[in-house]
Amino acid sequence: MAGTFTLLVLALRAAADSPSFREVKLGAIPRACDWRSGERGWHCWGVVRGPDGEGECVWVDGRLGPEYDRIWRDSIVFSPDGKRMAYRARKDEKELVSVGGAEGSGYDEVTDPVFSPDSKHVAYCACSEGDKACVVVDGVEGPEYDWMWSDSIVFSPDGKHVAYLAARDMSDDTGFPGSKKLAVVDVVEGPEYDGILRNAPCFHPDGTLEFLATKGRYVELDARGRWRERDTPIVLYRVTVAPARH
Repeated sequence: MAGTFTLLVLALRAAADSPSFREVKLGAIPRACDWRSGERGWHCWGVVRGPDGEGECVWVDGRLGPEYDRIWRDSIVFSPDGKRMAYRARKDEKELVSVGGAEGSGYDEVTDPVFSPDSKHVAYCACSEGDKACVVVDGVEGPEYDWMWSDSIVFSPDGKHVAYLAARDMSDDTGFPGSKKLAVVDVVEGPEYDGILRNAPCFHPDGTLEFLATKGRYVELDARGRWRERDTPIVLYRVTVAPARH
């Protein structure tokens, strides 16, 4: 009898210690879908037709997002912690960025959003009338410039600072021979240079920003407004920036 009781106790204990499985039905998966892992587990998402069959919506884990005229599928990005999603969309002939289901302001054109490493902030480049561009961080517009490198937007490792490259004084449609380039850190402008290497500025682990810039040009405008070659050398500089501590 004691042996039977012991076996029963062991069986009950094994049942209590065994894993418990639970399933939640999320709905039919779209034909074209992707997967994303994060701190909150895996996500399944895709762009599908809206309820009226004309617009587009983002489908995430069985939930259908707002309907837009167009959604740029390649722009969809999750925050590092997997809690928020952002993407580029078009609505009423204006482009916008949706972050965590909240719509940003409409512009003539926006670029793909970028999350900070700590998942707290998101930034993107936006262009409005007059061909001026600015970087929008958490819905707040920064200074306007004649040209911006959208792929240069970078956050510091702790997510507290953001930097990007910009240009002003464009001399013509292509502009670059006569323009001035600069790096912007937390909306504070750095010195102007004749050139900044196209690779994005880099934040080091200690928060110091670094990029390469040049002074001097191969060409210049003559008295008749035509470009002519110059013999002066172009000098390369390594520029480092220590952001102010918040």
